[in-house]
Amino acid sequence: MASIRIVEERERGKIDSVPIRTGKQVDSQGLDTALSRLRESGYGPAADVLLARVNQEQQKMKLTPDEAVAIAGYLQEDLRRMPNCARLLETMPRAAVEIVRASREGGVSVEDAEDIARYLANFLAIMDLGNARRFDESVSHVIGRTYEQIDWSGENTSAEEQRRDWSRYGVPDFKTAEHYHNYLRHAVTMRWFTRAFQSHGTLPENYEDVLNRGE
Repeated sequence: MASIRIVEERERGKIDSVPIRTGKQVDSQGLDTALSRLRESGYGPAADVLLARVNQEQQKMKLTPDEAVAIAGYLQEDLRRMPNCARLLETMPRAAVEIVRASREGGVSVEDAEDIARYLANFLAIMDLGNARRFDESVSHVIGRTYEQIDWSGENTSAEEQRRDWSRYGVPDFKTAEHYHNYLRHAVTMRWFTRAFQSHGTLPENYEDVLNRGE
C-alpha cells in the first residue's frame, strides 16, 4: 500500500510485513483451543484469518502457531473494548486483526486503532469497492507500521525510498487514520486503484468528512 508498485506486487503475493517472533512454542491443540475461544466469542472471521496465515505455504504474512495464539489472546481481550475493530471484522478481517495487533505490538494507541478501523469502514462505504477482500489484503501488511518495519525484500525499492515518496503527502507512517487518508486520497485518483478494487465512489478531500461519515 505504500506505493503504486508495492500495491500491485502485494496483490501478486510478494509483499509482507516483518514477522514478529514471540519465542513461545505451542502445539496444534493450543492453537485449536485459542481459535475455538475466538469463535465462541463471536470473532470467527479473526480465527479464520489466523488459521489461514498459519497454514499458508507462502512466507509472506505467514504466522507461526505461537504467534497466532498470542494474537488470538489480544483479540479475545481487546475486541470487547474496541467496537470499531470488532465491526470491521465483517468486511476487512485481515485489517482488523492487524489493527488490534498494532495496538499491542506496534505502539499504536487504542484510540488511534479504533479511528483506523472506523476510517477504513467508512472508506469502504464511500468508495463502494467491488473487491473489498482484495483491498483488505492490500492494506493489512502495512497497518501500524513504519516504513522500516515493512518488509521490502525482493522489491526494487527501500524504506528510505518509500518514505521519501510518501512523506511529502503527509504519510510519515501507517499508524494513524489520518495518515491512511493522506495516502488514499492520492491513490484513489490513480487508474490502477479503480482497476484493482473496482471502486465507484468519490473520496472527500477532508479527513474528518470520512472519519465522521453518517454522524
